[in-house]
Amino acid sequence: MKTFLQKKIWIAFIVGFIFFGVGRGYALEPDEILIVANSDIKESVRIAHYYCAKRAVPEENILVLPLGVKLSDTISRSDYEKLLAEPIRNKLYAPEFAGRIKCLLTTYGVPIKVGKRAPLKERKKELKQLQELLKAEETKLEQLRQSNPTRSDTQQKDVTDKIYKL
Repeated sequence: MKTFLQKKIWIAFIVGFIFFGVGRGYALEPDEILIVANSDIKESVRIAHYYCAKRAVPEENILVLPLGVKLSDTISRSDYEKLLAEPIRNKLYAPEFAGRIKCLLTTYGVPIKVGKRAPLKERKKELKQLQELLKAEETKLEQLRQSNPTRSDTQQKDVTDKIYKL
């Protein structure tokens, strides 16, 4: 049986380990942050440099991109891929940054929402066929409803099921 003093020492050790041993492992280091700024808005770049100065983030961890002067929270999918995602990927895969960056920080003037993805070119034909099939089935269902409703309940159910599957 442990004595009261042994229990107190054990509890103090656990508390000390939690606060001093583990806490440091979860904090971000300044060189693990990549700051993304909009070169077309000078305040965006100023904020990035200010953050670096206050948080000791290396200046080379600023990625300045031409994202346009218009302030908007949303960017189109194609512009996102071309203007944001590709340059960020290139920076992250650069030998001096590979595996080191754990956090992206965007500043004022950098869009934070991405627009919808357009249908893939190779799927457009299939999408058009499905839309035509859906329209034909909806027309068929409407014709069944206008004809004798009691006689065509099972047919209506079959067509409705087919529409839901589309």
